[in-house]
Amino acid sequence: APHPYGDVEPETAALLSAADRAEHVAGTIRPALDRGDVVVCDRYVLTSIATHGGGRGADVMRIRSVNAWSTGELAPDLTLVVLDSAAALESDDPDATAAANTLLEAVDADPDKCIVCPVDVPDTLPATVLDRLLWLTRTRATALTRAKPAPNPGSGAR
Repeated sequence: APHPYGDVEPETAALLSAADRAEHVAGTIRPALDRGDVVVCDRYVLTSIATHGGGRGADVMRIRSVNAWSTGELAPDLTLVVLDSAAALESDDPDATAAANTLLEAVDADPDKCIVCPVDVPDTLPATVLDRLLWLTRTRATALTRAKPAPNPGSGAR
């Protein structure tokens, strides 16, 4: 079967993903964060590490490095890994198995920032996810409140 990336080398695919991510961070994510918004992003750096590094064999440290540079070191507070690990690990596709293993290794390496979620959408969030999201929301709200400058009474619009 043809590879989903066609004839594109893994390094090329990783660089294209990083370039696209840099644009998304500059045009959408950073402005939203600067406004104090909560940002939910589908497929951030960990996806590139798993897909292009673990799955396709590109150098993982270089993928991390180029993405750190291209996003200005912007990292998520929480990464939800939605993975049908049984299906991926039993797959006949070695790239899918390697990518799944890379995702699971990332969860094991940073359990405070990475949580595995079920593939099937549950009626309620798993308790670990809900607890972490509530903690992050409270922490962020407190930090944003402290970071906002007090209004200058003499500089309002008249």
